[in-house]
Amino acid sequence: MANIIVVFPKIEDAKNSRNLLVRYGFSVSAVCTTGAQAISTADGLDDGIVVCGYRFPDMIYSDLHADLPSHFEMLLVASQKYLSECSNQNIVTVSMPIKVHDLIDTQGGAQRTERRRTGADHPGQGAAHGAEQPDRGRSAPVHTEV
Repeated sequence: MANIIVVFPKIEDAKNSRNLLVRYGFSVSAVCTTGAQAISTADGLDDGIVVCGYRFPDMIYSDLHADLPSHFEMLLVASQKYLSECSNQNIVTVSMPIKVHDLIDTQGGAQRTERRRTGADHPGQGAAHGAEQPDRGRSAPVHTEV
């Protein structure tokens, strides 16, 4: 399974996002508040996905994306205003405010893509296998300031 790094400038937002992902069966490798922390963490991992906001204390998402190892994907969570500025086709985006199932569905899709890329898309692999169909009854918005 791909490693997940959660990066938001406020530690509370990063931890809330991590807790949400863990609740739905995803394994989060690290929680960071700066782009430099995320890059350092990613350098020590084989592959993965960075779930992040638009701006951090030391850089913005595009700088982070440019400095990530090539085997890492990015899931940008931001307001529609900021997402309209994102022209990079290699960045998956989710508009805020988001519903829980939107984040989980997008994250599950990114992990399925990663498993196909690495050839690990076989039944029974990955803790997220059962988490790809979240409870549709939950629609509480995730509040993350970017």
